Amino acid sequence: MLKVSILSVVGVFVLGWTGAVVASSIEGYVPPDNGRQQTTESAGSRGCPEKLPKLAIAAPKDHLGRTIKSHPSFFFWVSEIPSQPIEISLTDVEAENSIWATEVVVRTPGLVKVTMPESAKGLQSQRTYALAAVVPCGERPSQGESVRILLKRVEPSLGLRQQLEAVAGARKAKILAQQGIWYDALTVSFEHNRPFFESLLRQIEFAFRNRDVACIIASGNVKC
Repeated sequence: MLKVSILSVVGVFVLGWTGAVVASSIEGYVPPDNGRQQTTESAGSRGCPEKLPKLAIAAPKDHLGRTIKSHPSFFFWVSEIPSQPIEISLTDVEAENSIWATEVVVRTPGLVKVTMPESAKGLQSQRTYALAAVVPCGERPSQGESVRILLKRVEPSLGLRQQLEAVAGARKAKILAQQGIWYDALTVSFEHNRPFFESLLRQIEFAFRNRDVACIIASGNVKC
């Protein structure tokens, strides 16, 4: 089943890594020093007769986002409630084929967390993928608001796996961030360390209202 959470937040925006685990005193996210440059594509709703919400993906803007999971979670930001579901898709860049696509109904503006279901074909290690999101234009679907970024799944070293197995969620998020594993650090910090989650978003200049971050809206129910 597709997992969707909506956060009442105002905000914006992807990353990569391999190698041994190195102890670090840095508390925030440390970008990989051998990462591929990010390619971000954003298209406005030019030609659409209706006003469409603005759309963004929560990720670094200057290098590929990385994950060590086969079925990771992603965060999207939408400025207003769209009249139609947001279309989300993942494409294998090398093979040029789609591996997953879904539609997400947004019931409140803000940050939307979407998790790939286990039933979907998982990401393969050391491969690059294109993550795209589109707010369709009702009368002209091809002229909707869209954003597309690249990301990569990497294989964790034995040292990193051992470190992650030895600690709880809050500490795990910081280890992932220090090793340049953006998507998983963001997901784990959201679940176990909300202040660190907010600090990661600030690092990539993701603007939001602090007081809204703690409120999660799922299926129309607000939990604060």
